[in-house]
Amino acid sequence: MRDNKLQKYIWGELPAAEQEQLEEQYFLDENLLVELMVCVDKMMADYVSQAMPTGQRARFETRLQALPFLREQAAIVQALKLYQEKLIALWKRRNL
Repeated sequence: MRDNKLQKYIWGELPAAEQEQLEEQYFLDENLLVELMVCVDKMMADYVSQAMPTGQRARFETRLQALPFLREQAAIVQALKLYQEKLIALWKRRNL
């Protein structure tokens, strides 16, 4: 139940009052803040790895445009993924 609410928050689909309440809660409850960060990380990983379904991907890209901090995080995650792929390729070439 809480994951669904966090996803709706990330998607910007919570009513304003619920959004405010959640924001107040995660500043007071470190566990909730961690849950939110994990939820964002999972969505970001799905987005960057192309595992996110097309409809969700379009909605997520809309959110990225609306929220600069998410856009920056997506760029960082993408850069790390590309770097990881390059390291794996280099390792494979050296170990052949």
